[in-house]
Amino acid sequence: MKQAVLKTVFWAICISFFLIFTCGCEEELNPSEKKNRLIAAENIELQKQLTKKDIEIERLKSALEKFNAEAEEQKEQMNKEMESVGEYIMSVLTENIQLQEENEKLKKQIEELRKQ
Repeated sequence: MKQAVLKTVFWAICISFFLIFTCGCEEELNPSEKKNRLIAAENIELQKQLTKKDIEIERLKSALEKFNAEAEEQKEQMNKEMESVGEYIMSVLTENIQLQEENEKLKKQIEELRKQ
């Protein structure tokens, strides 16, 4: 009977030490492990977000370059069209002036013919 009591006390002490050791270790290591894992997971998520943002920035840069190229083309085209319109207006004005001068000459000729 003495032996059974000693055995029970021995196992109780062993289990108590095991529980105390296990609980103590978990309290010390577990929060830092959890913290480290959370930080690692957050870093991975932030890295993914950063990669997505970098891709989006590159896409937007490409779109901006394309837009700027198209704007420059349209500006050049508009300048060409404005020059063409300007030349046309100048030719019309010149022709108008010539026709007015010719009209005046013809009026003078008509007046001279009427006087005769």
